[in-house]
Amino acid sequence: MHRLSKRIAWLPAAAGLLGAAWGANQFSPLLLVYHQELGLGTGTLEALFGAYALGLIPGLLIGGPLSDVRGRRSVVVPAAWLSLVASLVLASAGHTLAVLFAGRLLAPAWAAARCSARGRRGCASSRRRAPTQPAGRRWR
Repeated sequence: MHRLSKRIAWLPAAAGLLGAAWGANQFSPLLLVYHQELGLGTGTLEALFGAYALGLIPGLLIGGPLSDVRGRRSVVVPAAWLSLVASLVLASAGHTLAVLFAGRLLAPAWAAARCSARGRRGCASSRRRAPTQPAGRRWR
């Protein structure tokens, strides 16, 4: 049983990262679907896209400083899970415009918190660690 638990120990992390990646990238391709299936006008679609930009602000402003105080892992792990929750909110929105707006505010906030907590490297860098950073100090 112990061996089996080691084999599936990666599943919670994978689920959290999947939710975070999905939440950060799912919306733009769905704008056309919202227009065709829900009959949303251009102004509503632009407002939904603006809600995404508005949702980024608190994540960026709070995620980095909070991770400096509490440590990277204490911000990144909950942000990944909350991004999964935000994705579920969006998936359950159906034809409800208010839930779509709520999901569009929540999903980028957690994605931005996750990225800003990673510090100067953010989410775009694929480097493992900066040359001046000690090996044991990557995550607090």
